Amino acid sequence: MSSPPDAGVRVLGWAELEGNAAFARLYEQGRRLYEQDAEFRAVCRETSSWVPAGKVPDGQVPGVKQVERAVEYFLAELPLFLDTPSVVGTESSVFGYHQPPEFLERLYGRELSRQPAAGQGFVVVTPSTQIRGGHYGG
Repeated sequence: MSSPPDAGVRVLGWAELEGNAAFARLYEQGRRLYEQDAEFRAVCRETSSWVPAGKVPDGQVPGVKQVERAVEYFLAELPLFLDTPSVVGTESSVFGYHQPPEFLERLYGRELSRQPAAGQGFVVVTPSTQIRGGHYGG
């Protein structure tokens, strides 16, 4: 496992995350929680079920295996929702998402058994309604 990335690095891919000790620790904690906490498991499945729901024929629901596959992806993202500061070696971080699932609202609302680390924030990112000079923003 490697140490946190250089502070100048702004983009981390899966190759960097897989070699990151803090990320691996957080992933294992999330995996254990998923296996041991029925409420957390149900919320993860509910949050992940929309992914395969768009891939099955109209009128059908995704199977258990399809939902579990989607949960695997979700659990891989979970460390970044919970504690990006420890992954990247900084004091604070804000996770931005354009379409937050209810899970994130409950997580950051401290309604679940697992809560974000101190210094971990969350923001909903929305595009500006005005474009000036070819750039978003005001």
